[in-house]
Formats: sequence, C-alpha cells, structure tokens
Amino acid sequence: MSVDTLGYSKYLQEHGVSRADAEAHAEAIDRYLFPQLVTTADLKLTASELRLAISAVDGRLTALEARVTMLTWVVGLMFAFMLAGFGTTFTMLFQMQRQLSAIATQVGVAP
Repeated sequence: MSVDTLGYSKYLQEHGVSRADAEAHAEAIDRYLFPQLVTTADLKLTASELRLAISAVDGRLTALEARVTMLTWVVGLMFAFMLAGFGTTFTMLFQMQRQLSAIATQVGVAP
C-alpha cells in the first residue's frame, strides 16, 4: 500500500506546513507507517487460512470422536463380559455350595 505523497505534501503545505516538513512527513508515512498497516487482501488471506485450519481441526475432532465412540463400546462390552463372568462364577459357587450341603446331609455331616 502506498500513499499519494505529492497530494499529501500539498495538503500539508496548503494548511501552513513548510514544504520541506510536508515532504519529509509524507515520505515518513509512506516508508514507515503504511507498510505496517493491514490491507483488505491481508485480512481475506488470513481469514482463508483460518478457515482451512479450522476445517483441518474439525476433521481431526470428527475422527477423534469416532475413536472415542468405538472405545466406549469396547470398554462397555468388556465390562459386560466381566460382569457375565462374575455372574457365572457366583452361580457355579452357589451350585457347588448346594451340592456340598446335599452331600453333607446324605453323609450325615451337618453343614
């Protein structure tokens, strides 16, 4: 971006600034101030880059969400199988205890 230094200098001169000061001021603005300013094109480019970055993050979050869902199912199934195993074990122990009580009663040993 650049400024019309001649027009700016003339404007300053018309309003009481000396020619040398007006030219120096116009040159300083053109050289040191305007290169630091953000243009509309800069903003559009940055917005575009941000959209791409957000899209990439969104894709990664979607993939992560799918993995978390899968892990939730795996952990849930493992827990269900573990509970089923405990249930089977307790059922077997209860049946063994009943059979031992029955045998003890037949043999004449009080349980």
